[in-house]
Amino acid sequence: STFLENFQSLDNVKMKGWNATNTDERSIVNLLVDQIEFANVVVLNKSDLVREENNKFFNTESGQNKPSVESIKEMIQFLNPKAEVIVTSFCSFPIEKVMGTGLFDFKKAATAPKWFQELVSPHSAETEEYGFESWVYETN
Repeated sequence: STFLENFQSLDNVKMKGWNATNTDERSIVNLLVDQIEFANVVVLNKSDLVREENNKFFNTESGQNKPSVESIKEMIQFLNPKAEVIVTSFCSFPIEKVMGTGLFDFKKAATAPKWFQELVSPHSAETEEYGFESWVYETN
């Protein structure tokens, strides 16, 4: 599935079968927004696979369709204007853009609205909650 399809979805994580608990009713959109709003860097990968027919969802004020990748990037920047958005295909970008950046600011993170909520009522990590798995980056 694509970012645009998931962002417009009415499904929740349980309906998608993303290893949600039986009581987890959060929407896919909420998961996407939470992740984007808290990110320092967002990698918009597989940009080569974005289809032009997705443009029907994003129009400019003049009524002209914009390229889908640019529309998705603008949506991400709207949700988190401070995040760097890396547009790429085949994960082809310098790993230093996401590893060891020094961008995480604990003091700033601690003031985020959901930070306190997490301290009061912790939930399991997204990796466990949604079945995300780790990956390994190798280079020659």
